[in-house]
Order: sequence, then structure tokens, then C-alpha cells
Amino acid sequence: EDRLDEAVDQTRQTVIVDPERTAEWGLEYLEGHLLERLARDDESPASFADAMTATPLLSSFARYRLALNRYRSGHPEEAAGLLATLLANDPPSSLAPTATRWLILAIQNGGDCSLLDNRQSWPLDQASSRQLQTAVLDCTLAAGKTAEALALMRSLLDDDHTDDAARRAAQGLATLAPESLDLPTTLLIGQAFFHQRWFDEASSFQRMVTEPAKNGRNSEGHRAQPDDQP
Repeated sequence: EDRLDEAVDQTRQTVIVDPERTAEWGLEYLEGHLLERLARDDESPASFADAMTATPLLSSFARYRLALNRYRSGHPEEAAGLLATLLANDPPSSLAPTATRWLILAIQNGGDCSLLDNRQSWPLDQASSRQLQTAVLDCTLAAGKTAEALALMRSLLDDDHTDDAARRAAQGLATLAPESLDLPTTLLIGQAFFHQRWFDEASSFQRMVTEPAKNGRNSEGHRAQPDDQP
């Protein structure tokens, strides 16, 4: 620990006497990292904030570390704002998935849902984009917009039934709208559960597809009416 304290002091001295080298080497980012290792979390934010402007190549990483500091310090709303800005500005591919997960967590714990309004313009891969859709889903349900949330669940499940977003969508549809499911959606729910190795739940939904008459549904998933009968 003494050596880390010494490294912080040396780094700070270099920052003062040689700002050009500081920017070139990313010393303010290093300072923030050292302060984190020393658990001096009240000091590291200033270093990361300085690094965001002083060293453009490290700007995304400094913003990310600052966001984690704000979240862990009990300010998820600040963390969410920092992470949304990071994801909207061409983040490094190595950083985007982790930043996405932290943004979702920050929003779940008090971040502003409106930060996601422009998410479709963010340069993210499909996996990260679908993860963000689950945060949108939570926000939509929290706002009492059940019909809109169900439509989003169906869209997520239609696009891919194998990932965690599909699991969330399948669970939501099975819980919130079991009586309004058409047979294709019922099949996708069963496939999503099977992919998660939830075999009992998968079998239940597969039976609804293979035995539609027994369940009183036509091919669109509606309750049979006299006109539906042969």
C-alpha cells in the first residue's frame, strides 16, 4: 500500500510539472486507477474526469470508471447518464457489452428511463441492443404501459428465442398474457424455455401447440367459436 501511495504522489507531481506528457501517457487515468486500488473512492472521480478531456484515447474508459464510482457511491442516476453518453459515442467494442450491463443495472436502481429514448442510434452490436431492450421493457412495465410491453416482448421473441432477452420476453408473455397467445408465439415461448433448459415449462407450452384442440384454440390462438368448427 505504501508503494501505491508513492506511485500516486509521483503521478501527481508529473501531472503538475509536465501536462503534455500527462496527456500523452494517460497519467490522470493511471492516477484514478491507483486511487481506486487504494479505496480512495472520493478522490478518483476527479482524476477520471480530467482524463476524459486530457487523453481522448482513454476517454471512454475514464467515463466508464467514473460511472462505476458514481454507482457504487449511491448515485445510479449519475452513473446512468455517464454510461448512456458512453454508449452513444462509438464506444470501444471491448467496453460496450460491460457498459451496457451496468447501464441496465443503473436504470433498474434509479436511473432515468428517458436516457434510452435514442438508443436505436447508438452504434452497438445486436447482443448489446437486445440487452437494452430488456431495460426498455422494465421501464415500459413500470409506466403501466402493459400493451406496449407485450408488443415489445413479442418482437424480442420473434427476432431470437435463444438469448437472455428472449427468456425475459417468454417469461413476461407466459405470465401476463397466457390467454391471448397465438400458436406461433406459444411455440416460441416453448423453444425459449427449452433453450434455457427449463424442460417442464417448455413441455407445457409445446403441448399447447401439438394439442390445440384440447386447449380450445384455433390456429391464431383464439378461443374456438361456432364458425371455427368443421
